[in-house]
Amino acid sequence: KKSLANSFMLGRALKQIHSKDGLQGAEKEAFDEANNEVGGTIQYNIAIPSFLFKIGDKSKRNPRWIGNHKYCGVNPSVMRDITIATEGADLEFDEFVDFIPALTAMPVVVDAGATVIQDAVGDQVWPRESGVAVFTWEGETDAGAETTPTYDNVTASPKRVGGFIEISKQAIKQSVFNLTQQVTGSLNRGFSVELDNKAIGGSGSSDQPTGIINVSGIGDFSIGANGGALTWIAVTSTEKEALIDNSMGPHVYLTNPKVTNAGKTIAKASGGAIAEPILRDGPPSELNMNGYPLFITNNVPSNLTDGTGTNLSALIFAQMSSLYIVQWGGFEILYDPFTAAKSYMDTLVFNALLDIQVRHAEDFSACQDIVAS
Repeated sequence: KKSLANSFMLGRALKQIHSKDGLQGAEKEAFDEANNEVGGTIQYNIAIPSFLFKIGDKSKRNPRWIGNHKYCGVNPSVMRDITIATEGADLEFDEFVDFIPALTAMPVVVDAGATVIQDAVGDQVWPRESGVAVFTWEGETDAGAETTPTYDNVTASPKRVGGFIEISKQAIKQSVFNLTQQVTGSLNRGFSVELDNKAIGGSGSSDQPTGIINVSGIGDFSIGANGGALTWIAVTSTEKEALIDNSMGPHVYLTNPKVTNAGKTIAKASGGAIAEPILRDGPPSELNMNGYPLFITNNVPSNLTDGTGTNLSALIFAQMSSLYIVQWGGFEILYDPFTAAKSYMDTLVFNALLDIQVRHAEDFSACQDIVAS
């Protein structure tokens, strides 16, 4: 697998499927690996197995910080046509100093401890104990009361995420290595951003998975009828909503830059010689809130509503291993030379199957009505 990871090239795969011999070498091996992962059901002509598109693979995402920003890629939902005359023109030269990727929200859920399950085939079902046996104290000769634990299931089923890119044939011929390398890297980064976004705030409708803040039964603390400023009580009460339901650690906080900015400027309490802020300043990797690790990303929404309050932000307290991310195989890629042929363009259609579930809703709580700017 390590050898395949170092030798697979999307650009070479594009050239090979143009030839009479089809996919060969590492590209054929990658297709076969991906096809085996999903039981031989791939109908597309290029495929990338899951181990080449690791979810939250830290070794591939070493964060490089500029202030509070992390280098990331593009979101697949806003992919654009790549041509020599426009975007591709920046990639057709032979000599590059460095590639400058787009700035996006930082993916955090995997680094925060989410459980990733890859190579799924059928629906994934976890029997769950929803209630334990309850015992009662009885008199010396009284009959014992019947007690029965209760059970239900957590089920993950595939949901499709995808997009397409149109690349000019001239761009492929003139800059195969650089162009396809950056397209593949952007897909990987953009995929991580989109997955992170839906793991936190997915609506559960319109074919989306349900993200943490929309899971029924999570703990909830409201600052006010129409929202309000961040307070120390809001922080500790959000914690309490999970802990009071027997959520067992380790726990983390997730929020966005607007809330962290407020946390650095708002005191825990008035009085005293020095007002201690809710959030102490420091490097992003060392930030914590009330002793718990703090993860910051713009994927935590800042456009929520409560009563007449708008553009409100969320603060999430979570036992993140209780969040399951399930992937059915890797990326399937359809190379289509016909749809945009009149423009001398090739189309690459990308699809992947994933789902997001939580083990116990009680492992999560959120304050979703913070006024922060």
